[in-house]
Amino acid sequence: MWLNYQKSFYDIQPDRDEVLLPWSFKGEVYQHYIDSGSVIAPETTTDEFSPCHRVYFLLVWKSDVPDLKCRRFHRFMVCDTCADLNAKLLCRSIQGPTRAMYQTAKDLHIQQVREDRCMYGMRVMEAKHFPQNVMSWVIDGSDASAWSLSHFAQVTHDTQAAKKVKSKVYGIIVHGYWASLYTFNSVLPGGPM
Repeated sequence: MWLNYQKSFYDIQPDRDEVLLPWSFKGEVYQHYIDSGSVIAPETTTDEFSPCHRVYFLLVWKSDVPDLKCRRFHRFMVCDTCADLNAKLLCRSIQGPTRAMYQTAKDLHIQQVREDRCMYGMRVMEAKHFPQNVMSWVIDGSDASAWSLSHFAQVTHDTQAAKKVKSKVYGIIVHGYWASLYTFNSVLPGGPM
């Protein structure tokens, strides 16, 4: 049950049926399970917590939630803070109090991300259930200059030499209504893109 609860907070992959955890190793996940005790959700705690052994924990993980993965390197965009802290924790030369400081910082950051995602999920549900009173929407953008327009399916010497227009991509989701993607010329002012 604890592992299934973790799936609701982390990186759902758009092209695969898997969820990536912020931890690089299963041992870190097990340690987090031990440290968090019987807390499955913030409102559910029990005084009597007897953690299972690591081997049993890994067997349950493998059989019940095989789509929950640890990844040292993520295939898509990762939070800069997570990436920096993971790099520090993967460095074997960092030990003792310095390592504990980085681990504490990572745990606090992950807790903050969890709370943000929980609030985001609550707002989405509220907008879908009460559309006449609440509207929830997200706008996000990125610089697509590396891909440029026009983007050719097959890259040849001629297509590489062709003039390309740098662009920005903006996605908009209005929960419960619609989603859109817009492409703009890169001269459009906006954000640090």
